[in-house]
Amino acid sequence: MIYDEPRLHLIGDSYLGVEFGDDADLRNNFRVIALVQKIEGLGFDWVLEVVPTLRELGVVFDRFRIDPEAVRSEIAAILPSVSSATSIRSRLFKLPVWYRDPWSEALNDKAGLEPSIEIVARANGCSVDEVIARHSGTDHWLSCVGWAPGCYFAYPVDRKLGVTAPKLQTARPYTPERVLALGGLCTAALPFAGPSGYQMLGRLAAPIYRAHADIPGFPEHGVLFRAGDRHRYVPVGALEYEAVQERLARGSYEYEITEEDFGIERLEQGGYADA
Repeated sequence: MIYDEPRLHLIGDSYLGVEFGDDADLRNNFRVIALVQKIEGLGFDWVLEVVPTLRELGVVFDRFRIDPEAVRSEIAAILPSVSSATSIRSRLFKLPVWYRDPWSEALNDKAGLEPSIEIVARANGCSVDEVIARHSGTDHWLSCVGWAPGCYFAYPVDRKLGVTAPKLQTARPYTPERVLALGGLCTAALPFAGPSGYQMLGRLAAPIYRAHADIPGFPEHGVLFRAGDRHRYVPVGALEYEAVQERLARGSYEYEITEEDFGIERLEQGGYADA
């Protein structure tokens, strides 16, 4: 549910939590991002960091510049405009994906398992081709970025097109970097090789994290995405995947990014109004 009034919690002497609801309704996350953008726009010198999550924002502040109760008052004063916000700025990335890639299939084959995407197809009562069509047929909203540098958690803007997948009972000890994975309704990708309990859908052609930001378009800290971005996954085959790899090696690859206003009505139309 969405709370009638956001709840503010002081945690220790340098952290304020602002909670907008108690579930994964993306309208809660929309307001989290609206508050992030409002705080960044005001340029408070006492804010050290903002930490957006699915339904709550953490504000880390400088205890030597401001009293905790003053932080609560400052944030409470701007919450009415955030709670009524109908539009925020959002970046849309179009990302090439090799669905049912050979690396994912080889891992499952080695473990004696059927391909992950076939498990997803069965869980949704459809074909593998339909899984790909549905997953790539809607934007995915990045609710938060974390767990590992560049890792993200994204949900379909249109719930009707979204596909779901059962998580593994025991996480794989190894999953290749840039593998696009699905757990429940959430899509995620690993910035580098590591464990994962999500089903593997395919592999992103381009990096999502670079330790030295050596690719055009990456910020200095190397994390490409931020909460409030959207992804549109574009299915590609082996030749298109390799073409991206070649352009990356030459330093000529450019991410396709569009920044625009995004209205909350698009989440409501996508099935979140009664979530």
